[in-house]
Amino acid sequence: MRPIAAITGLAAALLLAGCGSPGAGGSPAPSTEPTTTTSATSSEKSAAGELDVELGKGRGIVDNEGGWYVHGWNFDFAITVTAPASSATKDRLTVVLTFPAPAMRVEKAEGDGWECADIDAGVSCTQAATATTGESWPELTVNAVATATTKGESITVEASGPGKGTATVPLRLDTSS
Repeated sequence: MRPIAAITGLAAALLLAGCGSPGAGGSPAPSTEPTTTTSATSSEKSAAGELDVELGKGRGIVDNEGGWYVHGWNFDFAITVTAPASSATKDRLTVVLTFPAPAMRVEKAEGDGWECADIDAGVSCTQAATATTGESWPELTVNAVATATTKGESITVEASGPGKGTATVPLRLDTSS
C-alpha cells in the first residue's frame, strides 16, 4: 500500500469512527438537521382541533437517547406552531417556553411578528399574526446558553389561543470542557 493511500484510509476510518469530527472526545458532532419532537402526531392533533407544536434542533444540539444533548455553551432551536385543520382563527397565539433554570438561559427568542418577555424559568411570546386552517405561524427561533451540567431535564413548549398544544423534549446539558 502506498503511504498516501494508507493515510487516506486511516483518515476515513477515523471519520467513520467519529474521531475526526468536531465532537471528538466522546461527544457527538453537532447537527443542524431539523428534528421534530411533539406530544402527539399531527393527525391526532388535527382530529382534536389542537395546535401542532414542533421543536426543531439547531446549532449545538445532537440527538441522544430520545432527547437532545448539548455539549458546550451556546445552542439554538426553533419552535413551529400550526393551526388546527378544523377551523380558521383570529385568536392571538401565545407560546410559553419552560426550561431548566438556572442550568439554561435564553439569550434571545425572536421571529417575524413575535413579542417575547422573560418569565420564571422560561419565556412567554405572543404572535400578532393570524393563521388559516392548517397554516403555520412564523417560526420562533431561540438562542440559549447552557450554564451548568444537567441530566433528566426537559424543554417544554405550551401553545394556546386558537386551541392548545404542547411539545416536550428531554434535555441533557454538558458544560464540561
